[in-house]
Amino acid sequence: MTVKEINAKIKKIKEQIDVLNIEIEKVNQEALKASTDLQDAFIQLCELPAKIQPVIQSVGKNINKLKAPDIHKKNKFLLPNTLKTLLSVESYRIGLHFTLFPQSRLLSFKNEIIKLTSKELHLLVMFAANQNVILERDYLLKEVWVEVTYYSSRSMDVYICKMRKYLSKDDNVHLVNYHGKGYTLLVIDEASNK
Repeated sequence: MTVKEINAKIKKIKEQIDVLNIEIEKVNQEALKASTDLQDAFIQLCELPAKIQPVIQSVGKNINKLKAPDIHKKNKFLLPNTLKTLLSVESYRIGLHFTLFPQSRLLSFKNEIIKLTSKELHLLVMFAANQNVILERDYLLKEVWVEVTYYSSRSMDVYICKMRKYLSKDDNVHLVNYHGKGYTLLVIDEASNK
């Protein structure tokens, strides 16, 4: 191999090193940007408890008010008195954008109308009438399904998922699970959100 060929190979290797250095710099810049984004997300996550603390405190004040009523009848075709009363209300406002109409089994969101099944309606009425209050899981099962069984419990889980999907259209309305306690329809006041 001649000196000229060796110099040509060295020049080619230097060009490849330069290309690799450029690629390494691009990767470093992307990693730096990702790191900055991750730090920003972490800071926002750390600030979140301070933002929702007032809401959690107001919900906590209402926990002591909860008492599960006794079941009067086991007849699945008769609705418990509490649910009958709640269904007789003309409408419920949920946050700023949802309105629930129990008699027509409709949930409206701005200009959109959602037709509800009877179980969806019964569950949503319980939450709409008790916004920002934790409802015990067994209480909901007794009121809506009339009995507390494994199957009714799994069925309620499915309906809770459906309710979350419907309510996800409004960022200020959340169906929250408190492990071992129950659920609450958390409606965040937009004035306190600013």
